[in-house]
Formats: sequence, structure tokens, C-alpha cells
Amino acid sequence: MSAHFPNPKTVKGQVLARLLQGRELTHKDVWLECFSSRLSHHVYALKADGWIINTIMRPVRTGDGRKEEIGYYAIPHDVIEQAGERGRRFIEDATLVAKQRGQIDPILAAHIALLATGVLILLNGWLT
Repeated sequence: MSAHFPNPKTVKGQVLARLLQGRELTHKDVWLECFSSRLSHHVYALKADGWIINTIMRPVRTGDGRKEEIGYYAIPHDVIEQAGERGRRFIEDATLVAKQRGQIDPILAAHIALLATGVLILLNGWLT
């Protein structure tokens, strides 16, 4: 594999570790888990480092009911396989860094996001 592995202590490294786990990431995921609003920048930088990252556009509903498309970023499974043992070690290193920093576990972040969405929906119903 000729792609460059960044420092796992950086946001770029944290994003790569999550992508190497086979996840599809959105800006919201990185905002909640890595405290960064610049996912597209990190994807751009990782592509420049030699990583193949796909953008999948999917429709979503906004808070006011409109339909919009957002980008989901993912590394193809064959690229993940090519990263092999080095990729697995990188994920372990990045996971340790995230735990030391107190970053939010992805499953916990998803639960918090769902709870917050439910509260906002309830408040919206009461305020209108």
C-alpha cells in the first residue's frame, strides 16, 4: 500500500481510522466524535496522501422538512484489505488516542444525536 498514514493524534488520522473500520462518515459524525467541522478538508488531504475515498450522496430530510443531499465518505473494502496489518495497528493507535482525549465513542455519539433530535422535535411541536 503506497498511501501515507498520518499521525493518529491528528483529526486527519482520526478520520482515517474511522474510515479504515469500514464506516461511512458524514460531517455530523466527525463533529460529534472528533470535534471538527472540516470533514471535507480532511478527506481532501487524505486523498492527496494516496487514499481512495468515495463520496456517496444521499437524500436526507432537514429539520424544516426540505429534502437535501449530503455526502457520506467511505473507503472501498478492497483498499481497507490492502491496508492490512498496518491499517489494523493504525486503528488501534488512533482508538487509544481518542480514548485518552475523551472523545465520544461512535455508538454513544449516535445515541446522543438521536436523543437530541427527539428533544428538538418535541420542542418544535410545543413551540408551534
